[in-house]
Amino acid sequence: MTRYAQLTKIVVMATFSLVAISCSNYGGDDDGPPPEIMSQPASTAAPTAEPAPPPPITASSVETAGGKCTEKTQIMCWEWDDVAWEQVTKDELLQAIGNCAEDLDVCEAFNREFGFRIAKRNACKQTDSEECWEYKSYREFVSIPPERSPFPPPDADAQGEATRLLSAGWNRPTSIPTTYVKTADLSEDAISEVRKGVSATEAYLGTYGPLRVFVVGTDVSATEPIVQDFCSWAHSASTDNFNSCVEHDQGVGIREIAQFQGNNGFAQHSSSLASPTQSFVIGNPESGSGNKIAVHEYVHIYQNAHLLYDEGMPRWLEEGSAEFLALYLGDQQGWGSFKQEMEVALATASRLRSLIPRLRLHDIETEQLRDRVLAFCGRCMGQLQFETGQWATAWLVRKTSLDTFYLSFLQDNASLGWIASFTKHFGLTPDAFYIEFDNFMNLSLEAQSAILSTP
Repeated sequence: MTRYAQLTKIVVMATFSLVAISCSNYGGDDDGPPPEIMSQPASTAAPTAEPAPPPPITASSVETAGGKCTEKTQIMCWEWDDVAWEQVTKDELLQAIGNCAEDLDVCEAFNREFGFRIAKRNACKQTDSEECWEYKSYREFVSIPPERSPFPPPDADAQGEATRLLSAGWNRPTSIPTTYVKTADLSEDAISEVRKGVSATEAYLGTYGPLRVFVVGTDVSATEPIVQDFCSWAHSASTDNFNSCVEHDQGVGIREIAQFQGNNGFAQHSSSLASPTQSFVIGNPESGSGNKIAVHEYVHIYQNAHLLYDEGMPRWLEEGSAEFLALYLGDQQGWGSFKQEMEVALATASRLRSLIPRLRLHDIETEQLRDRVLAFCGRCMGQLQFETGQWATAWLVRKTSLDTFYLSFLQDNASLGWIASFTKHFGLTPDAFYIEFDNFMNLSLEAQSAILSTP
C-alpha cells in the first residue's frame, strides 16, 4: 500500500482566506512568567495544594486506556486542548514555512495555513471523523512489550508448509517473466509506466513470482474481466476463496480503485496454492507516480518471497523499506527527488512525535500492538508505518549498506526469521535499535538529513 503526506505541497497550494492572526504573537519557546511575577519573593506566593498523584499504571489500565479524556488523571486518551494543539501546530509551521516575523510573504503563508487548520479543527470538533485524529491533543502513550513468537513456530503443519514453499522455489528468483493485464479503458502507455517501475526493481532485487500485474483505470464496468482474472490467478477457481475474492474482498477493492479513480495499489501473495503465485494491482498509473508505486508494490512481492510463516516482520519494516527503495530507485530513474521526499517524510514523522508523546515504532511491532494503536489514534498508525518506517530504513541502510538491507537481511528472513536476521546483519537487537533510533529522531534536522546518501 502507498500513501502520501506532503506538507510542503499543502503550504504552496493553499488558497484559503487570510485570517487575522498577528505574526508577532508567536515568539517560539515560552519565555516564562511576566517580570512582575518573577520579581516577587518566593515567600509571598500563596500556598498551593499538591496535585493528586495519578493512579498507578497497571497492565489492565493500559489495555483499557484510550478514547476521549473524561478525568484529569486518565492516561492514554485525547482531548480538544486548544492551547497544546496550537503550540504543536505553530512549532511545525515555523519549521516548515519559516519565521513569520522575518518576511511578509512567509507571514502570509504561515497565517493562511494556520487559519486553514484552525477551521478544520473547529469542524472536527463537530464531526470527530477518522481523519480528525491530527487535530486532537493526546496524553502520553504508554507502551507495553511485544509478545514475540518463536522462530520457527512449533506448529508442525506450519513447518511442513514452509518446506513445501522452499521446494516450490518460493524464495528463489524465477525465469518466468512478469505478465501484465490492464482494463480496456487504459492505453498501452499505462502499462509502460508500470513496466518501468517493475523492471527497475527486478534489475536490483531479481525476478520473483510467477508475478502478474493488474492495471486498473476509471471505468468500473471495464474492471469485471480484471476481477475474474485476478481472482483466478490468486485463488483456486470454483472455490469459496475465489467467490469471496470476486464478491467481497479484492474484487471490491479493484472496482473501488476505478470508482474513485485511485492511483493506489495492493499486493497479493498466494503461497497456499499448489503452484504458488504473486500479484499486485495498481490504479491509474498515468495520473501520478505510477512507476514509483510499482516499485513499492514489487518490493512487497520480494519481501514476502522471503517470508515462510504467517508471523512475518513488523509492518513498519514492510512499508518503510518498500517506500524507501521506491524513492531511491525513483531518483536513479529520474522520477523524483529522493532527498526532497525523504525530508517531507521526516517532517511528518517529527510532527507525529510532537502530537502524540511517547508513541514509537516498537508500539506497532506486532498485530496485537497495532490494534492497540489503531484504537488509540486511528490513522496515526500510517505515519509510523510509512514515514517513520522510511527513516528507520534510512538509519539501518546508513549503518550498513543498501545491499545489506535488501539483499542480505530481507533474504535471510526465510531461514532465520526477522529478529535473528536483523541482529545478524545490523549488529544489534531490535530492542537496542529502537533505543538508538529514538535518540536519532531527537537530533537536529541537519544531523538527521546528513545520513541520506545520494542514489
